[in-house]
Order: sequence, then structure tokens, then C-alpha cells
Amino acid sequence: MVSINAVFKSLSDHKTLVLFDTIAHSDSDKDPPISKLEFTKKQYYSRIHSLTNSGLITRQNGKYYLTSFGKIISYYQSRIARALDKFWVMGVS
Repeated sequence: MVSINAVFKSLSDHKTLVLFDTIAHSDSDKDPPISKLEFTKKQYYSRIHSLTNSGLITRQNGKYYLTSFGKIISYYQSRIARALDKFWVMGVS
């Protein structure tokens, strides 16, 4: 069983969140090249390991995909981002 702490810890790192979003919005049959993400191999694979252990992604046929849980987290993460954008546009009260 995955703990909420593990999920938040893995997504609290900006580079891991970028990788998670890249996997979530990937339309191709191949994973994005590490060089395009500007990660070292160690950074890439340690973040992949973190996301996999958190139950957010899985690997099938050599490609990483969001799990059902990962899709839910991605959906709400995008909703929170939109809410924050609107919050700052409307002003802080």
C-alpha cells in the first residue's frame, strides 16, 4: 500500500512534477528523451523510480504510462493549477 506521504514527497520535487506532467501529456509511442528534459540519467531514473513506487506510473512495453491513480492525481493537479491562476487574477482578499 502506498502512503499519501510517498505521493506528496515524490511530487514535491519540481523536476519530478515536470516528468510526471510530461508522461501524462505524452502522445507518442516513445518516452521523451532524457536530454529534452535536461535531466542526467541518474536524475531521470531516480525520479521514475519515485513515481513508480508511489503508484503514479507504470511501465508497459518499454513506455511509461499513468496508472489509474496517476490519472486522478494528474486531473486534480491541473484543476489546482487552474484555480491558482484564477486566484491570482482575481486578487487576494
